[in-house]
Amino acid sequence: MTPSVLIAELSELDPYSTGLVCGEEHPGPILCLLQEKRFDALVLIYRNEQADKMDQIRAELDSLHPQVKFRAENIGERGSSGHAQTAFFLQSVVDSVRTVVPNAVISVLLDNESAQTNLAWMRIVYRNAGMKLLQVCPMLHATTARPNIELIEESPPLPVSHRALRETPKPMADDIARSLGLTGKHPSFCQLIDSASSMARFDNPVLICGEPGSGKTTLAHLIWQLSPRSGRKMQIADPADLPDPLAYALLFGSQDSGSKSAAHSVSGMIENCADNGTLLVENVENLSDRVQEAIAHYLASGEFFAQGARHHSTANARLIFTSESDSIDRANIVPSLKNILFSATLRIPPLRERREDIPIIALHYLRRINMSLKNARSISRDALRNMQKMPWHENVRELRVAIERAALFSPKPELGAESMCVEEESAPEYGRSVNPQLPEIGEGFSLESYLGDLRKRLILRALELSKGNQSEAARMLHITPQAVHQFVKFQAKLPKK
Repeated sequence: MTPSVLIAELSELDPYSTGLVCGEEHPGPILCLLQEKRFDALVLIYRNEQADKMDQIRAELDSLHPQVKFRAENIGERGSSGHAQTAFFLQSVVDSVRTVVPNAVISVLLDNESAQTNLAWMRIVYRNAGMKLLQVCPMLHATTARPNIELIEESPPLPVSHRALRETPKPMADDIARSLGLTGKHPSFCQLIDSASSMARFDNPVLICGEPGSGKTTLAHLIWQLSPRSGRKMQIADPADLPDPLAYALLFGSQDSGSKSAAHSVSGMIENCADNGTLLVENVENLSDRVQEAIAHYLASGEFFAQGARHHSTANARLIFTSESDSIDRANIVPSLKNILFSATLRIPPLRERREDIPIIALHYLRRINMSLKNARSISRDALRNMQKMPWHENVRELRVAIERAALFSPKPELGAESMCVEEESAPEYGRSVNPQLPEIGEGFSLESYLGDLRKRLILRALELSKGNQSEAARMLHITPQAVHQFVKFQAKLPKK
């Protein structure tokens, strides 16, 4: 069997580090990697100021991995050497390993906090055969029994004489999904990401069904980034709140039938995305039958008629749709469009169907907001358990807002159950207190006045829940931000009582 050697630089996370969960320790990258992969020897690079850590990790290695041969190399003090000196030192470490074990496969563990060393290692790996790079992903629930390892380079390096740059490999779907905030381990969610990755490779239209706040728009961005069209722009349209003529013109454009001048024509979003672009149409079930039929005709033939036009136009924009219905069968979609979308429909499960993912999502957003905080926050296990019991009617969006508010406004560095803005018993159901019962219909009742007053109260309630954030209020009500802005502008002009 070919011997294997691991070369690693001692990091601040070794041998153990405090995780995002209060009082919980995670094994560092080196212990995680040794638990997951088999190595015959370990060469550990450390600095002068890490002498105490060296004693700690040496004791852990003797206890947990006595079969691994251990050797330490001192690189001096941090910042004491430049890039050239660092690369020379690391190459000497590789040469010494090759001298002792000529046919060994050498793996290098990259340090997420040491850019200079990583650059030197990348140069060395491409100059030496039989080497590969390893990296330990950020750890949420990693333990010595379940580490999280990511292999980022396995193929043999290019010859030194080869001057052409190697094409950068595209990131994996899971990596892009995690960067967008799509994270979880539930089987239904993992299957969703796999299905989205498969659909992304083709130009077929896709329908994404899911409850408010579940991440439909984010999933659409994932499909776009994984598609061959990722180099082109993606536009988002939400014409559902517009009158039928405006919604049609927004998508397909308009043309003055009495004029032949192009100055009297307005391009629609489908035409604007014609150059291999992607168009996301939000809440497709709220569009009129006329607009849906026009969309179905475009998807079937690639042709469309601008409003008022006498001749058709063509485009090759890819369309992705979202719907708040639980499935395509329950969505108010015309049969011609439903038949086209039936085989390319994705459903995002709500949080109540994957409660085991709630701690993972919460820790993901906590780590993200910690990057902008002077003092990082952690969260208690009781808070995570309590969050799993909450209804989360607005799904991931509501969970993200709760974590961000708690991290920003909690006076304590450790977030407890009391820090969460949403309580299990009093989780807000939008509209619950706005209209508790239907009005009496009789003499003097006006449906238009009643609906106008109800709309006003709903927008005011959404603005209250969003702390005045008009975009967030619009997302809660699934209307355009312009509609909320116009409402606020109109209310400001009314005489104060």
